[in-house]
Amino acid sequence: MVGTSKTYKIISYVIMALWAAIIILPFLLLLMSSLTDEQVLVSNGYSFFPKQFSAASYQYIFQSGDTIMQAYGISILVTAVGTPRAVSGAREGPERTAGEGTCQRSRTASEVRRRVASSKPLVATMTGGRPAAS
Repeated sequence: MVGTSKTYKIISYVIMALWAAIIILPFLLLLMSSLTDEQVLVSNGYSFFPKQFSAASYQYIFQSGDTIMQAYGISILVTAVGTPRAVSGAREGPERTAGEGTCQRSRTASEVRRRVASSKPLVATMTGGRPAAS
């Protein structure tokens, strides 16, 4: 049977162990750095074995929980509202005009294409007809 030899199993286990270490070690380093005193972290850098433990970062999180929850709420709201708008705007295609869609880059690119095609000065259009500031 293919792939059932002892050598194959050993090589497979070694590869899986290396892969697991590659995935788990960054999270472990993150956890250990969150438990390290800030001054020790600044002076010595990141380490799996910190010289001085501190729970100050977790204390800060629990003391300012309202602020953090508000930030999470804003992030979730922006994602929930922005993603469907961006996806629906992307389905309309590249022929959108300058007020449609949500992507500023697409509107700017559309504006540039229109201005180049009509040979109107782009700077005057972007500044609302006013001279550009130097």
